[in-house]
Amino acid sequence: MKIFYIILFCGLSFSCASQFQLEEKSPLGIGDAYFQKKVGGREETPVEIKIFIPVNNENLQLEKVYFRNQVANLKREEPNNYTAVFLILKNPDLVMSANPQGEYGNKIYENPNEFPFDLKENEAVVAYRDGNKTKYFKLENLPGKASQYLPVKNRKNN
Repeated sequence: MKIFYIILFCGLSFSCASQFQLEEKSPLGIGDAYFQKKVGGREETPVEIKIFIPVNNENLQLEKVYFRNQVANLKREEPNNYTAVFLILKNPDLVMSANPQGEYGNKIYENPNEFPFDLKENEAVVAYRDGNKTKYFKLENLPGKASQYLPVKNRKNN
């Protein structure tokens, strides 16, 4: 009976793992990708992280990028550049305190979809089309360019 459960477990593990199997090499035509943060002028403004992926192959169709436990659709902005935008929302209702009882009442973050990849802060996975199949490759050591800081705009009372 133990052998049955071991075989069942291994079979399920391999079927789930093959769903998002990474390619050994990125497809031809991928340039030096990077990301850049854009920080708003107000405290409540979300931080925007934009990923830039240059391509030298017009036939290459990039679809999605997985980065920092989020996923975003890639958009072809120019013939040779794909971009994706991630928003980091600030939670004003979160109480941080040295006293654990002061944090009572904070809502526990629940991710409705499990993130399919275990990535470092500077890694991303890109989904692309190869014929009728979706394939995945990892961007490692993704550099961050200097952040852009937007000026503070005062609200006008009407």
